[in-house]
Amino acid sequence: MKSLKDTWLDLSEDNPYSEFLMTVMGGVNQLERDLIRIRQREGIGLAKKEGKYRGRVKKYHSKHEGINYAVELYRERNMTAKKICKITNVSRSALYRKLAKRK
Repeated sequence: MKSLKDTWLDLSEDNPYSEFLMTVMGGVNQLERDLIRIRQREGIGLAKKEGKYRGRVKKYHSKHEGINYAVELYRERNMTAKKICKITNVSRSALYRKLAKRK
């Protein structure tokens, strides 16, 4: 990349500063990403204090009865996995994980 207007912005192989410029730009980019992450954590902390943030809502947890019911329905072979998951509010991946453990 070479700017016709700005002489300092020359990333061609002919310019000895091109690698330096790329390193500086990469550093600035990383700094901005880190600052965004810090601001995000601060915002989540404030939201948690105010009771507005609870994190990701799981469809079920290991003691959830719906997963056992979903496994029973799956074993009966009367419904598709998609329909079973909709009825029991269990994700398809969770259902298949539970089935794999029981084999």
